[in-house]
This record gives sequence, structure tokens and C-alpha cells, in this order.
Amino acid sequence: MLDRIDEATVAEQRLNIRIEEHIRPYLQQIELLATIPGVSAHTAQVIVADIGADITRLFVTGSVGSSPTSKLAPLRV
Repeated sequence: MLDRIDEATVAEQRLNIRIEEHIRPYLQQIELLATIPGVSAHTAQVIVADIGADITRLFVTGSVGSSPTSKLAPLRV
């Protein structure tokens, strides 16, 4: 059982290294998104992975999801 836990830990470490390599070009956008209250670094990574690196779309009315009363609004589903 402990061997399986050790294997899973090693696999997790490998995945974390690969994720860090892939997000390195987007660190500035991720750090900016993480300044939004309630948005963690992990959530910011997911946002960038989902909508791409052009996060300015979040702040433009009529784009990803917007309302006339706020600059940042929830996404439409």
C-alpha cells in the first residue's frame, strides 16, 4: 500500500513539473488574475487554460461573460 502511495506522489510531482513548464509563459496573466478576490493561483491557471492568455476579454462588455453594471461578470453557461 505504501508503495502505491509513493508511486502516486512521484507521478504527482512529475505532473506538477510539467504544469509549471506549460504555464511559465503565462505567469504574468496568472498573477494578475490571482489578484481578483476569490481567485486562487490554481483557479487563475484554469481560467488561462480555458479562455487563453488574452485575459483582457474578461474586462470587455459583451465578451466572455458580461453585464452592463460590472467590469467582471460570471461566464454564461
